Amino acid sequence: MPAYTYLGQEEHTTPTKNTTLNGLLAEVRQATGEDWRIAERVFLHRRLLRKPREITLYELFVGTTASEFQAINFYREHDWSINLVNSAELVAAYLHGLLAGRHRLSRAPLRVVK
Repeated sequence: MPAYTYLGQEEHTTPTKNTTLNGLLAEVRQATGEDWRIAERVFLHRRLLRKPREITLYELFVGTTASEFQAINFYREHDWSINLVNSAELVAAYLHGLLAGRHRLSRAPLRVVK
């Protein structure tokens, strides 16, 4: 089931600290012509008897109508629940998949050889 949210004009439009994701996001926006956004979330992971560490995770959104956005839910085999906040690697893989699909659509269709 898709998850939708409402975002303002300025929400999640600033670049993230991850330059790879920023570049991929710009390419996807250009290729699709749609309003894609990435939200960067920093969590403090507390561990017993150890120093806490920061974990940076990302949410990916695509604009549907006006200020309504669909939050992209990532499938993970070990966790079948809603996964809106993900690692940079998963978000980058998704964006690469979008670009590959767009590239494939722009090429001539394959002919069936008998």
